Amino acid sequence: MEQDTLTGTDPAAVHAAETASDSGGPRQAAAAGGDAAGARADAAGAAAGTTANGDWRSALPEDLRPHADKFASPTDAVKAHREAQRQISRMISVPGDGASPEEIAKYRKAIGIPESPDGYRITIPDGLPDAIRPDDDASKAMQADFVGAMHAAGAPPAAVQAAVDWYYRTTAGVFEADVTAARDYRSATEESLRKEWGGDYDANMAVADRFVKAYSDGGPSLGGPSLGGRGLTDDSADLLALELKDGGVLGSHPAFVKLAARAGRALVEHRPDIGRSSEEIVDGEQRIDALTKQIADAHEKGDADSVKRLSAERDALAGKLYANGPLVGRDSRTL
Repeated sequence: MEQDTLTGTDPAAVHAAETASDSGGPRQAAAAGGDAAGARADAAGAAAGTTANGDWRSALPEDLRPHADKFASPTDAVKAHREAQRQISRMISVPGDGASPEEIAKYRKAIGIPESPDGYRITIPDGLPDAIRPDDDASKAMQADFVGAMHAAGAPPAAVQAAVDWYYRTTAGVFEADVTAARDYRSATEESLRKEWGGDYDANMAVADRFVKAYSDGGPSLGGPSLGGRGLTDDSADLLALELKDGGVLGSHPAFVKLAARAGRALVEHRPDIGRSSEEIVDGEQRIDALTKQIADAHEKGDADSVKRLSAERDALAGKLYANGPLVGRDSRTL
């Protein structure tokens, strides 16, 4: 093969090399191989949170970079985005102004609002005093009106039930406080009259009751429910339960009880106790005391039937012992 005398190289080989150089073959092949290697490096770096050019966040707009700092890699960012979309899809959108009837209906259904007020399953708390249980027509109508208003306002069932529970708990607390106050007032009245009348307390109460019953169709009894102003159903009960400025009721006020006792004396015409032995009188008084306590206990329990039965028994016994006797106070003072 002929060689160049100056360089000692093969001219054909030189021509082939120059041809290859002009066409870019070897350089293009090398560049292509470098680009593929770089892409593979970038893919591996992306999974690790970096690229061949550095941190993957550097390719983001500046305002997004702080949000990307919490993610280690683009893969983590995409996963977080997917989870956020899943959470958003489960959210309930509250209809805004101008919402369509369909949007409103969808929202109400989503939070459990029934189609009509009858759909609410309201339960009344257990253990309520009988006086505040919604057993009468007026109470039932008031509750139905309340539930209807809650339905119109878009209140979910849990909120309506919570409101009902609060109302009855609060009302029961007020009622119990009233009962306690009435009981304390009644006890103070009894203590005051027992101190003033001494051993004649039961006799004077008997004639006071006789007066009240004479003008109330046999309704309330001063020694029983009327002193507390509770459990009375006739017209006179409203008068005896009239609240006074001091928080008591008329039927429990000492001045009224004494007035009733004096008026009851005007009804006295005979003395059936003449001829009775002292033992009979003492036994009768003890029985009257026991009946008075039983009447108070029955009244506190709301047992109207027992109150009526025990009051009749006590009145009959007191009538035999005292009803036609003089009304006296301590030291035999005639009132």
